[in-house]
Formats: sequence, structure tokens, C-alpha cells
Amino acid sequence: MRPWVYCSGLRQGTAADFNYFWSRYETEDLASEIVVMINAAGCTSDQPSLEKFLNAIVSVDNIYVRPQDWSAAWSSAASGNPENPMRIFEWLTKNVDEVKSASLDNSAATPISNIASRLRNEQELNQFTAWLQQNSVLLGAAYQTGVNGVAATRRNHEWTTRRVGEFASYFETGYVEDDISEGDGGDTGGGDDGGGDDGGDIGGGDDGDSGDGGDGSPDGASVATLSIITLIATMTAILMA
Repeated sequence: MRPWVYCSGLRQGTAADFNYFWSRYETEDLASEIVVMINAAGCTSDQPSLEKFLNAIVSVDNIYVRPQDWSAAWSSAASGNPENPMRIFEWLTKNVDEVKSASLDNSAATPISNIASRLRNEQELNQFTAWLQQNSVLLGAAYQTGVNGVAATRRNHEWTTRRVGEFASYFETGYVEDDISEGDGGDTGGGDDGGGDDGGDIGGGDDGDSGDGGDGSPDGASVATLSIITLIATMTAILMA
């Protein structure tokens, strides 16, 4: 419950609300609560407050964000609100050196990966890609991380575009099982009409089926299960995009 309360309060709150939240974070000594608060900090809708959080992530000697919370902090910052990735991108363009210095591997790959995976449209993707290309030397290996992330996000967008009509139909009408007509179960070989020496069916079944009595049509429960799995996968991709 606490993560939802923190996040909702910060998202609907002001800079003063974030400052109060952050002052509580700075004095918190319970490890589990620190993680909960880190994961909620990115929910702030106030841009200066978000930048305060970003500055804390890259603070000297990690005095605000522990090294083990580095990835969680960047994920929180990028996913807290739909507009956050571009806000982080704007901040990152002026703070690459600080990010690299604070990182254990002297790399900006973690924030770059989080930004790239959450860009919302082609304009944002193009803007981010142009910056990557202009700063490829400065970014080092993180440049390729960004390029790969942009490519993956584009594929996700394309997949969503192709399938969105199907899901719109699903949410409008619900699941409708296909009407699959069944065969008449006639004998393949000889039956009572004298088609074989002893009148036996080829499959040995009493009703003339060629197998073990199944009619070959898909099981309704299997089709429904597959549809639900597809829905979950699609919604996950949309939420991550």
C-alpha cells in the first residue's frame, strides 16, 4: 500500500510535497523502506523536484542513493510519469560526466537504457538518436546501448500499431470463440455398407474416426488460454513503451 500512497501523493503534489518526502527519505534508516521510497521518488510531477532526485542519484560518494539502489533509482525516475523520459534526457545532455563519475563502471548506460525503452513516439526517438550520434565518443559503449534500446522500442511500437485494432475489438466485444464446423464422423473405409472385408473402420473406432475418437477441432479452453496470454503480453508491451 505504501508505494501507491507515496507515488499518488507525489504525482498529484507540489515541490513542497516532494521536499517533505525527500527529507523523510534522508533520515530513513530501514533498508526496506528506503527501497520503497526510491521506487516512488520518480512519480513526482514537478520537474525541478525530478531533477533534484536525479542530482541525488549522481551525488558524490553516493551519499543519497546507495550503489545497490542505482538501477532502481533510474528506473523509478524514467517510469514515474509518461513525460519523465524526455525530462531525464534533457537533464542528461548537461550531466553526462556526472553520471559517468557516479557509476561503478564509469558509464551512462543505465539512464540511457531507461530513457530509450520508454520513448513514446517517432519524434522522441529521432531526437534521442541524433543526440546519441553526436555524442558517440563521449558515451563510449553506452552509445550502442542507446542504439539497441531505440531499435527495440521501435519494434514494440510497430507491433502495437499492428495489433491495436484486435485489442480494441476484444475490449468492445469480449472473447468470441471461432465457429468451427465439425465433420459428420463418416467412416473412412468400409462400414455397414460393405466397404471392407469385415466391415471394420480403418481407425478401429466405433464412429468411424481415423484416430482415437477425437474430431480434430481445437479445444475451446486452449483457444481461450492462448487469447488471454496474448492479451497479457500485449498490455505489458504497451505499458513498457
